[in-house]
Amino acid sequence: MLKDATTINRVDKNFGILRLYCGSSGQKGYYNLQEVGLAKALAKRGYSVFIFLLNSELKKRNEEIVSENIRIVHVPAKNIVNHGFFKCSVLLDYEINILQLQSDNQIYAPHVMKFCKKHKINFYNYIGTVFSDSKNYLKRILMNSFSRRNIGYFSEHSTFVKTPHVKDQLKTMGVRNIEVLPVGLDFNVIPQVLESKNALRKMLGLPIKKKILAFVGRLEEYKQPLDILKLMHKLDDRYFLLLIGKGSLKEILFSKIREYKLEGRVKYLEAVPNQEMHSYYKAIDCLINMNQHEIFGMSILEAMYQECPVVARHAPGPNFIIDNGVTGFLCDDLKTMIKSLEKLDENMGIQSKERIINIFNWDSTCEKILKSLTINENVKI
Repeated sequence: MLKDATTINRVDKNFGILRLYCGSSGQKGYYNLQEVGLAKALAKRGYSVFIFLLNSELKKRNEEIVSENIRIVHVPAKNIVNHGFFKCSVLLDYEINILQLQSDNQIYAPHVMKFCKKHKINFYNYIGTVFSDSKNYLKRILMNSFSRRNIGYFSEHSTFVKTPHVKDQLKTMGVRNIEVLPVGLDFNVIPQVLESKNALRKMLGLPIKKKILAFVGRLEEYKQPLDILKLMHKLDDRYFLLLIGKGSLKEILFSKIREYKLEGRVKYLEAVPNQEMHSYYKAIDCLINMNQHEIFGMSILEAMYQECPVVARHAPGPNFIIDNGVTGFLCDDLKTMIKSLEKLDENMGIQSKERIINIFNWDSTCEKILKSLTINENVKI
């Protein structure tokens, strides 16, 4: 139960979802936007939902209407790297009663919590990551100091986390009021892909008779895209790679493709809109995830929904999403990945979709949130 709680009248059901992250990930059109998925589940239960997205390039606030009870509010903000800062009074302008605060290790999170307490806005923290995985020693030390400060606040309020890994981390730091609430998919925005795998491959310009692997993500060091080329270099020519993403490593990747003589075994696309991405997921044989620090993995959810098994390195997100040996494989190194690829079968794809539908959906996550916050017919927290 939330501390310092007040009773909310049934007519006052304004739910806010605040993303403090102020960066390029999770942009609309190339993502199954997490906040909108949860908002739809809340709207079905009678809430008006306002999604606050911070944007350092905006001068003036603007709104985007998703449906009658859902609005995305683009808020002018300042930023330090991906850490956003904004005028919290926007929460009062929209008369927010309950706020989901995506805190993580964000510098501004304690300020928002204090603002909410001062103005009697009920809130809870929703956390995907706690400590920094930066390879820059000084940056990691600085960010982890902010994390420890935030953890002190998490101890005082209801806290939900995206993975068991984060729960375990917080428990070792003395936080007790934690519940695991997985990110879900918004099934309503996912297009039905009715074509066969071979028909899709022909339509998308992919080889019919190859085993097609895919890497989908930013071409940055933390996603480890160079390792997918190392993997392809070790595999024989039965395998073909679909590489989708953009980032600072693009030219280096092209150089490695030439070095490994993979020109005829790789198809590169810089970006694919989310609606079209599902056809690619259904057309391929396996999605590969190389990120050893993957917080969650929306592409993993989407691929599995399209009956595409996933082979991933051990990381918090994949370890939670993938049922090892049943819906895909979790691996320590490239050698294990190669062995795992030989074990993939059609049944894994079927079970992958079943797992996503049963566990990673916003309706069940929404119910857990409302139950945990003890919101009943009188909307008492």
